[in-house]
Amino acid sequence: MGLNYNYPGDWNELSRKCKERDGLKCRECGSTKMELHAHHILSKGWGGRDSLDNLITLCECCHSRKHPYMYVSPTRRKAWRK
Repeated sequence: MGLNYNYPGDWNELSRKCKERDGLKCRECGSTKMELHAHHILSKGWGGRDSLDNLITLCECCHSRKHPYMYVSPTRRKAWRK
């Protein structure tokens, strides 16, 4: 079970803007095949804000490497490697 922080009412809009700013690809590996997530550079748990300057786009696999509690199924990981 992961941590559950409160996200602002405009989170979906912030997430969309982050992904568009980053060219709809993962900033770590460049993937466009996996589901994309908006990731807090400085986590909310450490005082990070919900702002575009504190967000980067990561694919599901790269995001799960930043957060050990995130699960990505082996099938989805295999698809990512192709």
